[in-house]
Amino acid sequence: MHENVTWKSGYRGASKLSANDAYKAVEDIRIANGGELSAGDVVEAARDEGSPLHVVFEWDNDAAAGKYRKEQARGMIRSFCVQRGQQEDEPTRVYQCVQIDEEAERVDASNRYWTLEAALEDPVHRVRIIKDLSRQLTTMRSKFHQISELATVWRAVDKVFAKAN
Repeated sequence: MHENVTWKSGYRGASKLSANDAYKAVEDIRIANGGELSAGDVVEAARDEGSPLHVVFEWDNDAAAGKYRKEQARGMIRSFCVQRGQQEDEPTRVYQCVQIDEEAERVDASNRYWTLEAALEDPVHRVRIIKDLSRQLTTMRSKFHQISELATVWRAVDKVFAKAN
């Protein structure tokens, strides 16, 4: 088991339960299930009001249903793709999520969807998209830095972002 587990910035349940306590409870579930873990297993275990995980879930079915429908809408919005250029080109997403709030790390920050073309034409949104992309690439690099075949990719990314700044 890991020590000193922390929450990813922006996780909405962070104020309700320490990451270490949640991790221990989730690991107990995984071990009890023969080393496998599913979201359903976690929810089922968290139903017990004595479970430390219980506090991070919405148990009011009306509120949970509303949140679920919003997540379904987000999934639908993120799923629209368009074929640009040649037929062989990969379809690209129509809408991009753009953080509207100045403090992108805030839990209650507002997200809105824009077409990529419109967002890139707006100077403020363009900067936010590039910053978000840079953050995502930094995360990917930290996850996959040991893969030597990607070294040239990371050098190219560094070169592009050095020009952008």
